[in-house]
Amino acid sequence: MSDDMDVQAESSPWYRNLSIGRVALIVFTLTSALFWMWALGPLAPRGNADRLEDRAFPEAAEEACARYGDEIDGLPAAHLVESADQRAADVVSGTQITAAMVAELEALAKPDDEDGAVITLWLKDWHGYIDDRNTYVERLIAQSVGDDLRFLLTIVDGVPIDDRIGNFARVNDMASCEVPGDV
Repeated sequence: MSDDMDVQAESSPWYRNLSIGRVALIVFTLTSALFWMWALGPLAPRGNADRLEDRAFPEAAEEACARYGDEIDGLPAAHLVESADQRAADVVSGTQITAAMVAELEALAKPDDEDGAVITLWLKDWHGYIDDRNTYVERLIAQSVGDDLRFLLTIVDGVPIDDRIGNFARVNDMASCEVPGDV
C-alpha cells in the first residue's frame, strides 16, 4: 500500500502541494519584480512635474529676479532697525520691489503655452506672499506693547507659501527667484 501512495504522490500535479502562504509569496515576488521593471524602464514617468519644458522663461526670470534681488539686498537689515515704524517702512519698500518683480515675471510668462498653467500657479503664490507682507506691515503699524510681530506666512496644501515658491524656483534653476530675505 505504501508503494501505491508513493506512486500517487509522484503523479499528483505540482500545484497541489502549494499552500496559500506560498501562493501569496509567489504573487508578491512577481508583482514586485514587474513593478521595478516598469519603474526602472523607459515607460515610467521621469522628472519633476514642476520642471518647465521650455527653458526660456526660467532664464529670463532668473535674470529679472537677480536685478530685483540686488535692490532688496540694499535695504537695511531688520536687526539694525530701531523702531517698528522704520521696520514697516523698510518692509513696504521691499514689498514694492517684490511686486515690481512679480509684475515683470507676469509679463514674461506665456499662460497659453504648455508650461503656462504651472507658472500661473507659481505667480499666484507670489501674490499670496505679497499679501502676507502687506498684512505684516499693517501689524507693525498697529502694534502694541507685547504684540507678536513675527512675519506669518500663508500655508497652502500644508506647505508654507515661501517653500512652494522656493521649491519651484530651485527645480527650474532660478535661485534668485526664491523669496527675498529682507523680512
